[in-house]
Amino acid sequence: MKKYSRIVFVSMNNTCRGPMAELIMKSITTHKELEIVSRGLIVLFPEPFNPKAVAVLRQRGIILDNRSSVELTEEDITEDTLLLALGIKEKEMIIETYDPDNLFTISEFVGEAGEIIDPYGKEIDSYVKCGDMLVEWLRKVDAKLTSLEQDVEE
Repeated sequence: MKKYSRIVFVSMNNTCRGPMAELIMKSITTHKELEIVSRGLIVLFPEPFNPKAVAVLRQRGIILDNRSSVELTEEDITEDTLLLALGIKEKEMIIETYDPDNLFTISEFVGEAGEIIDPYGKEIDSYVKCGDMLVEWLRKVDAKLTSLEQDVEE
């Protein structure tokens, strides 16, 4: 398997789960050389991140700057980029538009069943559960990246 230099987390509009995944991954990864970003599939104009997602990240000691949503473009998809869709719907939309290699849902990549919970429009406890699930699965992503690097070196 190949070694990646970049991870792009792809959500629907890049205001909640995608940025949460990006920032949690940056905070837990042992692969500090990786560029880690998030993008959205439907970004009509830059929007600020969801306040409840920001609050959950802040509880974890992750402070956001004043960034806003960014749309996925063809330039984001390179041979050494790992695209991790937050759900099956996002993966299907990416395939329709770009048909890239190295595209997985997070659950596929780590061998889990299900999808990352979409807390949008729900109470704060749903955002907390989403954050907890992201931490659990992104630790597995990090471990798998370590395993892939060892396979490449051998």
